[in-house]
Amino acid sequence: MLLLLAVVALLPFKIRKQLYIKPRLILLGIMIFLSVSLFEIAVNELNNRIAQLAAKPRNQDSLADFFLRDKIGIYGLNVIIGAVAYPLYPEAARETLFMIFKKPNGIRIFESDFALGSVKIRKVLESFRENLETHPGDKAEFKKQVFWPLSDYAFGNEESRYALALNPVDVSILAIKRNSRWDMEVHLQVRCGYPRNSYVTLMTKPELKMEEGLFWILQQAGWLHPYLAEYHFHLKE
Repeated sequence: MLLLLAVVALLPFKIRKQLYIKPRLILLGIMIFLSVSLFEIAVNELNNRIAQLAAKPRNQDSLADFFLRDKIGIYGLNVIIGAVAYPLYPEAARETLFMIFKKPNGIRIFESDFALGSVKIRKVLESFRENLETHPGDKAEFKKQVFWPLSDYAFGNEESRYALALNPVDVSILAIKRNSRWDMEVHLQVRCGYPRNSYVTLMTKPELKMEEGLFWILQQAGWLHPYLAEYHFHLKE
């Protein structure tokens, strides 16, 4: 459908433009309408399927209730979510896709300061910096856990990129004073894995809800592998 939209939009104008521009615009309008309609239908069907699977009990004794076709569908959904989300939520998408591969030591380290875009993370750092102004020594350490409400996961929320990738996150800061200025090493640690029960809203129009517990089933079956992700970055005053 998207390919057809592109073809219609890029059709070359003929010599007698007045004979072709209106039909082309009408056809483009029809294609857009059909695309939106089909997208909403697909989302509704996906919601129904997720609800059906989510209605099954999720515990160690009920893993057999999820048949092979169910697990394959859930696995494919995990891959699709990671691939589709990558342009807007690269960190969360990467964390999701890396769960496909088992990490021997269970830790993946990323050199990235993307979290500085989060209001919540910046507030933590600013609070620590204020305390450094009156700190008597040349070394200071700070630890704090930061949470986001599930409502921040929704597409379009200004904190969605950080909530999806980090919620919850353990913030560790080591500050060392050099030549009257503070250098700070910041480590963010987050467990990448799915809870047994957690219904989250990913989109509001049209509404798309996801039961993360379905992916928990794949973790128990050994199809997905939880791990710890660490984001490291350096700050100077």
